[in-house]
Amino acid sequence: MDSNIVTLIEQSNKYNSSKTNFFKTKLFVSNNHSPNREYSKQVAQTETVQYNRYQSKEMNSGRNSKKISFNTYLLNLAKQNIDMFPKVKCDFANIQMVDLQDNRFRVFPKELYEMKKAQIINLNSNFIKVLPEDLFDNFPSIINFSISNNLVVILPRNLSHWSAHLEILELSKNRIQKLYPLITLINLRSLFIQSNEFQYIPIELQNLKKLNELGLDWFKYLNPPIDPIVNRPYIEKLFSSLEEKQIKDVEDPSQINFSDEEYSSSIGMNFQDFLIQFSNLQLNILPNPQGGDKEYSTTILHKAAVEQDIGALISLISYYPEIVDCQDQRQNTALGLAIQEEKYFSAKALIFNGASVNTNAAKYGSILNLAIVKGQIHLILDILTQGADPNQMDEKGNTALHYCMACFDKDVSIYKQAFMALLKKNVNTNALNQDGWSPLHIAAKKGNTDAISAVIQHNSKNQSKFDLNLKGGKKRQTPLHLACSNGHFEIVTLLLQQSEVKLFSRNMLNQTASQCCLHNYRIYKLIKRYEYEQLYRLQKNSQLQDQDDYSVKDNDSYTDLDESIQLFDGLQLKQIKINRSVLGCRERATGCKFRFSSQPPQK
Repeated sequence: MDSNIVTLIEQSNKYNSSKTNFFKTKLFVSNNHSPNREYSKQVAQTETVQYNRYQSKEMNSGRNSKKISFNTYLLNLAKQNIDMFPKVKCDFANIQMVDLQDNRFRVFPKELYEMKKAQIINLNSNFIKVLPEDLFDNFPSIINFSISNNLVVILPRNLSHWSAHLEILELSKNRIQKLYPLITLINLRSLFIQSNEFQYIPIELQNLKKLNELGLDWFKYLNPPIDPIVNRPYIEKLFSSLEEKQIKDVEDPSQINFSDEEYSSSIGMNFQDFLIQFSNLQLNILPNPQGGDKEYSTTILHKAAVEQDIGALISLISYYPEIVDCQDQRQNTALGLAIQEEKYFSAKALIFNGASVNTNAAKYGSILNLAIVKGQIHLILDILTQGADPNQMDEKGNTALHYCMACFDKDVSIYKQAFMALLKKNVNTNALNQDGWSPLHIAAKKGNTDAISAVIQHNSKNQSKFDLNLKGGKKRQTPLHLACSNGHFEIVTLLLQQSEVKLFSRNMLNQTASQCCLHNYRIYKLIKRYEYEQLYRLQKNSQLQDQDDYSVKDNDSYTDLDESIQLFDGLQLKQIKINRSVLGCRERATGCKFRFSSQPPQK
């Protein structure tokens, strides 16, 4: 038998439905098991096929493929990081438990249809968006179906095909917007629907008379809050409330058409009614000036954003719009907190349901700055679309472009998109923060070569340009000074290739760029070559115009200059005359003789 097909023995107790993970099986691996071996009843309870993704190629290769014919009970492919069902030649006829959790499936694997006897299917933590219609025409013995933490939006109507046998249904942490198809599952004993996007509970949910366990996130927002997974007493209270609402809202209950989903939603229980009905104390919707949850918030809107309970979140905004931009003790709005905690769906719901995108975001200064730090490109684009100010500063004067340049090396593709989006919104390209640094200075200091390339590409195509010679910081340094002093060779090369870059610009210490890189032999060689090329052209054309830029003011950097240039470039230097009005009398004072070749240096 292939080494990646192993027998796992000893099954634990039956799944406890009050927990979220369906397979509580402690599995022990046995590599020497024979299909015909008899197990004692106390030890062997199940036989399992386990797939090893690192050996799948061996298993699937032509004649070496093997068919497993002995009876199996549990197919365990959990945590394999696979997005397609492996091509395992195996008899799945007797499989009763399937574990595919923590993988990367984007569609429901049709290979499972071969497992006619499957009773438990676990697809938690994948990326499935759609449940196929034919899914519910299969698995006639299904008892337990779990697909939590996926992206499911719609429950198909033919879910009713499982009504005769389905007992446990796990749908939490999806994007389900309507619960109406659930009303036909009359044999359900456990239902988990917390953290979805529905905003009402249909009155027909009271048809689930056998329901003993319900997971509903709305219970967390009561006063006092209770655990979102409740038992029979709370379920009976919910059903009683649904029945009362039905009688109250409809004059003639006998005329209700229970098949009409839209009519049902109009008289179903919404989030506000639920809070009023089940809370024992008065609700604290508005911020509490005395403080609140130390970790998160002073409003339940912050809590809904962090928990990513989208249905509750949208309902709260709808009923209490005045709290949408309230800040917690850390000066975070619900939107800022959602982005900070990386709750993408909560943030998106807030952006498109009235939350301001120009409010403060604690130390980051703005919602946009925070989104850039988190690298959420879709949120960045949404925030800009909703009118965010790209020039809004944090407490240290940094704009969104400062943050973008600082983070560029984290993910070039994401931050290049953010960079282009900011430029389209007329961001100030040369804004200085409180330390005197522009976005370009930040990129040069950090050595973000891709950011510098993006700047140069922008300058070549647009009129609104980055100033490549802008001086910043206490030492009044240009980007070239910073790149040289920090040893960023590639950035120095890029800047030197730009004709507008001033090689002889001096900082507050009266240093040129070449004097800032004496510790880096490679950069010093490169920048000296460009200096002498430029000086040669200026001398030849008699176009020395700025004496300050080209006068020699630091003798140390020019000591043994002839020897250094011969070492770097192997040039045969010939003495030429240099305009004394430019060089002053430094040659006589220092004893240094400045020489230039009669031909431009060769690279």
